[in-house]
Parts: sequence; C-alpha cells; structure tokens
Amino acid sequence: MIRKRAIATVCMPGTLADKLGAAAEAGYQGVEILENDLTCFDGRPEDVRGLAGSLGLGRGEDVAEGDN
Repeated sequence: MIRKRAIATVCMPGTLADKLGAAAEAGYQGVEILENDLTCFDGRPEDVRGLAGSLGLGRGEDVAEGDN
C-alpha cells in the first residue's frame, strides 16, 4: 500500500488559495479543508475542487483511503 501525505488547512495561515498552494509546494498530495476556509472562500465548492486539482491535491479522505 502506498501512503500519501496530507495536511489540514487549519495547520496553515493565509487564504484558502494560499494554503492550497503552500501544501502543494511542500509536497503534500492531499488536504483536509477546514469548514471556515470554505465559508470564507470567495467562490463555489467546484472552484475549490478545481484549484486543488490543478495543484495536484486530492481530498484528505481520498489520500488516506485504505490506511485503516
């Protein structure tokens, strides 16, 4: 089983876009997005998904799948 690294946005400062960019730049493959980051984001959930995908990031639950 291949384990991938993910990080929660609560662990980082800045806007959601900043956090996603920082996570991707640091080599994470996924993120778990804090509810507050979503409610403060000026866009639709589809926009968040698109941004994360363009940076090569998946959802934290997808990254951790099979690790139980």
